[in-house]
Order: sequence, then C-alpha cells, then structure tokens
Amino acid sequence: MSAASRLRRCVGLLFVVAILGTAPELAAQPYVEGEENRFRFAQLNLGVESVYRPAPFDTYAGPDAGSLERRPVADQLTPRLVIGGYHFWGHADFYVAFPLPSIGIGGSGEGLETDLSTGIETGARVYPWRLRYGAVRPFVGGSWAVGSYSQTTDAGAGPTPERHHVPLQLGLTWANDFGNLELGLQWSPLLEFDYPVAPSATRHLDGPLIWAWLGYKYAFDTTLGGEESVESGDNAELKEAQAKRGVRSDLALAAGPSSVFTLRSGDFPAGEVDFLPDGPDGTLLPDVALGYYVAPADAAVRLNYRTMLQTQSGYGAARRYRRHSLSLDAFKMLFDYHGFVPFLGAGVSAEWLDFRQTDPSGEVRRARGRTWAGSVVFGWDIRPVETMAMLLRTNLRYTPALGLDLPSSGRAQFSQLEFNFIQVVFYPRRLFVNQSW
Repeated sequence: MSAASRLRRCVGLLFVVAILGTAPELAAQPYVEGEENRFRFAQLNLGVESVYRPAPFDTYAGPDAGSLERRPVADQLTPRLVIGGYHFWGHADFYVAFPLPSIGIGGSGEGLETDLSTGIETGARVYPWRLRYGAVRPFVGGSWAVGSYSQTTDAGAGPTPERHHVPLQLGLTWANDFGNLELGLQWSPLLEFDYPVAPSATRHLDGPLIWAWLGYKYAFDTTLGGEESVESGDNAELKEAQAKRGVRSDLALAAGPSSVFTLRSGDFPAGEVDFLPDGPDGTLLPDVALGYYVAPADAAVRLNYRTMLQTQSGYGAARRYRRHSLSLDAFKMLFDYHGFVPFLGAGVSAEWLDFRQTDPSGEVRRARGRTWAGSVVFGWDIRPVETMAMLLRTNLRYTPALGLDLPSSGRAQFSQLEFNFIQVVFYPRRLFVNQSW
C-alpha cells in the first residue's frame, strides 16, 4: 500500500471531520441515556486505535529465485482512524477504520522489509447489554476487511496484493463521559495467500490468525435537539411553514469520502508481468452529488460524480486504473424505523476508463474507452425528523459489469463496490427557512 494511498485516506477522513465540525446542527454531546425514542437512536463517534498483529509466519527473500532463504516477518503495530455510529440506543456500533502507516516490531533482518496492513475495515459490533457510563460492556462482532502484504528485498519492491477476509471479534468497552475505551481480539482463518517473493518465484504464506487492538472513541449527538421541538409542537409548526414556503421537496447537496474496491479479477495474457495481482488496490476518493428530494414520494434523484485512481506495482512494473464516472441515480426510502431510513434504487452512468501497464523494460500498453454502465444503489439515512436541513447518509453502490478490452487480448476490470460510510446531505432552501422561522 503506497504512502500516497494512505495520505488520500487520511485527507478524506479529515475532510469529513471538517464538514461535520461546521454543521450548525452538530453539537458535541456525551452518549445519551434515557427513553428509547428516535432522537436517541444513533450517535456519531470518532476515534483512534492501535492494532497489534503478531506475524507468526515466515517469508522468503533473496536477490533472485535461485537464492531464496526463509526469513521471519516482523510483527506490525498499525494506528487507525475510526469513524462510526452507535445505533439501537447503545446496542450496536457500525464503523469504518482507516489505517495509517504501520510500525514494524522486532524487524525482519537485513535485506528484508515487510508491510502487513489491516487495510480499510468495515464492521459491526453488538452489545447484548447497552453501553452505560461507568460500566464495562462485552461485545461480539464481525467485519469485512481488505488486508494486504508487501515486501522489499534485494530482488526489489514487490507488489501489494489485497486479501478480502471476514474477521470475527470479541472485546470489551468501558464507557465514560470522557470517551469510550475498547479492548478486543480479532480472528480470521482466511489470511493465507500466494506471494511473488521474486519476479519469477511465488511462495505460499500463512498470515496471522489472531490480532488485538486498543482504541478510544468519542460520541457526538446530531439529533437530540429535535426531541424538544417535537414535544413542544415547534416541529409541527416548522413542517407547516416549510410546506407553505414550498421547501418540503428541496434541492440536495451532498459530499463525503468513499472507498472503492474492485471485486473481479482482470484477464491478462500469460507472461505479461505475472507477478502483479490481477486487480488494483482499493482507494479513497471524494464523492459529491447534486440531487432533488421529492417529499410526497419520499424518494430522490441525484447526479453524482466520482474520479478514481487505483494502482498496483512491483519489481519495476505497474498497472494504473483511472475511472471518471457521472451517474444519474433514483432511489426510494423503504421505511422509517426510529429515524433509521433505508433506501434502494438504481443508477445509470457515463464512464470514462483508462488503463495503462508499464513493463520492467519500460514498454507501455494502454487502453482507453467510454461506455455506459448500470448500478445498484442502497444505504440509509439517519432522519429523526422530516424537517431537518442537514442529515447523515450512508451510501453503497455496486457496478457489476464494467471493464475495458485491451488492444491485443485481455480485459481490465472496473467492476467495483463503492462504500460511502458517512455523507453529509444539505437541503439549502430548508436551511434558509429553518433559520428564519
């Protein structure tokens, strides 16, 4: 995983924090206990954690395939930034963790550098007993993680293949008004993989089965202010005022970071840099949209633009995947469960695709194309009251059949899953009415 990729992830997360920090409806509140109503259903949380991954496996290193030696892989300590949300009144935590550069512990010896990354991890943790201040609560959970491994030896810098796996989790959370402390273990039996330890040599490696983390999270409340307005009747009057001003249906502006993963392997002719993975690394990108919400139908349309750059490189070769996508989506809210409002829809997009492969000799193979693609969009809003001028949204987009034929033979894949965990949605005309009312 490149330093530039990690930098994009950090910048993207800071972008979200900056947006939330300027939102007029966001108030820093401790975790709220009380009546289980729609205004106390969910709280945003931000945090940091450190993941310790023992590496009880060996790799192989040497200047060429004929002189490989078995060598230990260094343990890894990986700091991560975490953004998530406590849901179901403190009984669940949905989160995304973004890794920062890892620190090797113990070392792998001279002539070998290794990087065992946790990758972006998306997961859920369930608390059988709800979080309460001063109490230690156990949790169980699971996640979808995209880990990666790379090594640099006398043979050169190897590629960074990614491995999708589903770790199981067990841990404890100590909740306090100064924040929540977490201690947990993860277990995954799916981290074995084949790795090109030299341009012409591949070996089977067994990744770590168990790793631990220690983390800190602070919760923010974005919806509790609506409770008083509903109980006092102010919200009903505001809804009537919005209807009279014609802003119940409104223009929508949305922005937030999105992570993207390629789910299908490319088809490349044998012998062409076989040591490179058939798909690119995941990456983080800005996701911006302009839409319109139709209140009578509780549905929306939006025009969405994303630009994605994904790479994979090793031993002097590289593949670059560039995608520009302009999509028109339509989606319908399905139901409202205490302010948790899932939606489902579809999109059609204009796609500009660019693929470039550079061989160790410097020879470049390139393909470009423009096409149309269909996608499925789904996600959910946190919407405790319908009069909100700002809300938080989670988006997922699956584009199942998108690729680019290469000049002689083969196909580069762009079939991707995009995951926008937290997007800020503004209704500008509503905001004007709400502030002037």
